[in-house]
Amino acid sequence: MNNTHFEEQIKLVLEDSEIDEKQAFLLFKDLWSLCRDQASKSNNSESFLKPLLSQFSKETYEMQTKIKTFSTFLKDVPLMIALGYWIKGILNMDEFWRKKYFQGIKNLLEMKVIHFVNYEGNNLTLEEFRKIGHQEIIENIRCAKEWSFFQKEEAVQSYLQFSHSLARDTLNFVPSGYDPDRNRTCNRFIQYEDFLEFVQHLSVRDALIAKLIYFGAPSIEEILSLKINAINSKKYLISFKKNEVVFPKHLIGDLVSYLQEKSDQRELMFTNVRGSEVERAHLNHAFSRASEKISSRKKITPGSLLKLKNEISSGV
Repeated sequence: MNNTHFEEQIKLVLEDSEIDEKQAFLLFKDLWSLCRDQASKSNNSESFLKPLLSQFSKETYEMQTKIKTFSTFLKDVPLMIALGYWIKGILNMDEFWRKKYFQGIKNLLEMKVIHFVNYEGNNLTLEEFRKIGHQEIIENIRCAKEWSFFQKEEAVQSYLQFSHSLARDTLNFVPSGYDPDRNRTCNRFIQYEDFLEFVQHLSVRDALIAKLIYFGAPSIEEILSLKINAINSKKYLISFKKNEVVFPKHLIGDLVSYLQEKSDQRELMFTNVRGSEVERAHLNHAFSRASEKISSRKKITPGSLLKLKNEISSGV
């Protein structure tokens, strides 16, 4: 069969939706022959391939039917059942991970971050849960005021482990979750783990400045000169000179908390002891001292928080 004939057959399919059975069969034969011609010559006999094609068709149809039945079953399964199944599976992990995940999920349950009951007072089903999604829960974990920074991060990792297991166990009926903070910074030159450790050695004010730079501010200067009225806490965004940037919900929440406790209520978000704009020299010095205290000993500067991996590799 030449390519011209093949192209004509494809054109026929695209233009004529009313192909009869005979035309469809002939088209299949032509396409099947083309596949065979381009495939390996070993085990290429019709007696070998045709039964295999039939078996493949049968097996895939049966599997799709089973998956459809399984998905229908999953719709009405309460979320608490899926979580209980995951907790049961943790028992098979080694002691370190077993303790880690048990403590993480215990914290989540005690803080009631995961809701098992819907608005009607009934058990929340997997069908309802997948519409809610994981990201709101992860943001709520990081917004919890009762937990320390490291408790929040451990809880996020425990929850993500649950979401991955749930996606696997339900054949992706409930998709897996992801860490929005890690995803947002995956292309940053400064690794997320180094950054998390680094900000623990900064003052509250300087840590907020560092987070704004790392999570998407266009420049250091625009953060140091940031006005309070540029922050929209309801939409979780900040208006800069050229654009608006949506920041993590927990970061905007931390800014609001900082502002409420701030004695100097002038128009600048961040001020020094004199009520003036924080100086770049101070920030450089604070970052340098904090860098010396992290385990990697990586030098972190305000500028390096803005850098992307490809900018470093290309010498930008």
